[in-house]
Amino acid sequence: MRNPGSALALLLVAGLALLNGCSDFDEMKSQRLLLNAQHLLKAGDETQGAELLARLLATYPQTRAAEQARQELGQLQQQRERERQGYAPILDSYLNVFSGYRSVFGRYPLSAQELDREDFFFDTPYLAEITPEGFRAYLYFAGGEQGFRVWCLQEGASRGYVADGRGNRMQPVTRAQIEAELAADFLPVQQLGNLTILSRKP
Repeated sequence: MRNPGSALALLLVAGLALLNGCSDFDEMKSQRLLLNAQHLLKAGDETQGAELLARLLATYPQTRAAEQARQELGQLQQQRERERQGYAPILDSYLNVFSGYRSVFGRYPLSAQELDREDFFFDTPYLAEITPEGFRAYLYFAGGEQGFRVWCLQEGASRGYVADGRGNRMQPVTRAQIEAELAADFLPVQQLGNLTILSRKP
């Protein structure tokens, strides 16, 4: 007759082996996700790379790759916050100028000429002045509730920010998306320092 204790021991060994097999499989899959995320980040696609890192953390939180993913996500968040702090003073000033115009005159300006009226202090030369070296701003007078749209890019950055009058907040957008939108839909009509004023293509 087989010893019940030895049968139990065999079951435990088999169970541990199965668990170790699952763990090894998780390590392999999480490592593959990590490598894919790192490849995307290296190629400049921070959005997709960060999404893969977050998926890795959610799916395989106990793996070795998860700890590295956690560190890389933390570094990305710190980098994005530093970038945001660089753009915020510029775009907040644009938002304040247009909000101020709307408060005084009841609507957004429809053109650079309207913004440059004599009875309103914050004109397009002021906007050009607050756009510092190393940054480029592109401004479109959209009219209506949107009011305006401004894109801002820092030299060498893979991502810029966009703001308009609808939400009064800035949104991160990849450099490639900004450049593609500007090339497809807009034409430069006036250059003031680091500020380019745009019109929509016919």
